[in-house]
Amino acid sequence: MDISLVPDYYEPAIDDNGNYVDRLLGQWPTAGLKCACASRVDFCYSTKTRWTSHIKSQRHKSWVSNLNDNKANHYVELRKKDEVLQMQKGMLTERDIKIQQQSLIIVCLSNQLALNKCPLVGSDCPTADLLN
Repeated sequence: MDISLVPDYYEPAIDDNGNYVDRLLGQWPTAGLKCACASRVDFCYSTKTRWTSHIKSQRHKSWVSNLNDNKANHYVELRKKDEVLQMQKGMLTERDIKIQQQSLIIVCLSNQLALNKCPLVGSDCPTADLLN
């Protein structure tokens, strides 16, 4: 069985002033890097040399600049998405509880049917030929 490696997505570092800057933290990832600047969609930078030339491109520089210009908007978006996430977690919890309750009802009704030997479950009930 082969293990497939998936490239990491690049995240700019944050400097002391709170601005996004291009800086790789740690080792070069084995599977390479993908960049969200969309200069080359789904392209994986497999070497550090290719990556270095990419971060010097105008498209990448303008992407980092846009991140810095819209820091407040990113925070607002994050808060909105966090609210949606919390709401979805609540909905999933409610759904799971409802499923558990309905499963319990099904088990109880099945047991009742089996005890009463209902025509739907057992074969002890009298039958008649209704066509003749």
